[in-house]
Amino acid sequence: MLHKAGDPKDCGNYRTIALISHTSKIMLYIILERLKAKIENELAEEQSGFRPGRGTSDMLCSIQVMIEKVIESHKEAYIIFIDYSKAFDSVDHSLLFKTLTMMGFPPHLIVMIQSLYTNQEATLRWNNQPTESFKILKGVRQGCILSPHLFSLYTEQIMRETDADQYGIEVGGRKISNLRYADDTALFAKNHEEASKFIEELNQAGISKRMKLNAKKTKYLYIGKNHQPISFEEENIEKVNTFKYLGSLKTDSGDNTNDINARIGMAKKRTQDLVNIWKDKTITLQLKIKIMKTLV
Repeated sequence: MLHKAGDPKDCGNYRTIALISHTSKIMLYIILERLKAKIENELAEEQSGFRPGRGTSDMLCSIQVMIEKVIESHKEAYIIFIDYSKAFDSVDHSLLFKTLTMMGFPPHLIVMIQSLYTNQEATLRWNNQPTESFKILKGVRQGCILSPHLFSLYTEQIMRETDADQYGIEVGGRKISNLRYADDTALFAKNHEEASKFIEELNQAGISKRMKLNAKKTKYLYIGKNHQPISFEEENIEKVNTFKYLGSLKTDSGDNTNDINARIGMAKKRTQDLVNIWKDKTITLQLKIKIMKTLV
């Protein structure tokens, strides 16, 4: 169990990590290599998570450009940052295998993936004593190289069950309705009606796959002058002026000064914290640059 943040006495603040044998890891790499081409064909252009040649910088640049274009054109837009409740832990195994089958993945590889998840059991240690074992029927294994890809395929099917193509903001002659990096999802709508329909459709599609949206953690930016609050399941979603998405601050004004200053401050702190590494002549310049890019 890995403690993420918050009260260490709260079980909800921990993440399970799968410890996988070396033999299994080799097999998983082989399976992934055989699935890669098919995975690329199935995932939409809007999904950038764990894909070659893509990264968070592409997503952040796209969102910034969209915000600036909406402001320049004096139009309105809702940008909704979706939060799924326990996203990776909510993937239903039987629905995952059905999704892979429906997408046309090779049956023999699906069987191999099923073998990783079928008849899984776990026990907990309580007061230094193990509890009775219980079956694990949902969740992808965090720490497994296949898991991010399985999750992306699972949520891809959820997005397909909405009318996403009918919604969105036009930029450069192309309509963009959503951008995704694994479970970090941003929805784009040109008005209140679109925003309300889109989030309700996504919520219903998610429920059908046992993935529930978290209304309390879902937030949105509004650009324009005719704001109307949006909600789903009779619960209002919080409107914010600034939202931290993929580590970068996005604002409804398009001003990224605070984000730039935060990055500069972070770089200065990391430089001071790792002064011994920067002075170490045995570490190559390329590695030092890589360390800085990773930490800032």
